[in-house]
Amino acid sequence: MSFFKGFKKVDYIVFFLLSFVLFTMNVFGPMTAGLIISVIVTSLVTSLVLGTITNIIRKLFRVARQ
Repeated sequence: MSFFKGFKKVDYIVFFLLSFVLFTMNVFGPMTAGLIISVIVTSLVTSLVLGTITNIIRKLFRVARQ
């Protein structure tokens, strides 16, 4: 778990909020409970993937500087 030690949690929050807003803007029709849950789950998965990629790239740059 030492690989994930320097990861910034704010990246995950920012990506979640941005993806939630973008996915919600692309919804046409009524917002049902199932649709809201699917948007939240999709935003969560997207933020986890993008946040992890961002933190890995940031960590690689940090290692390359040293």
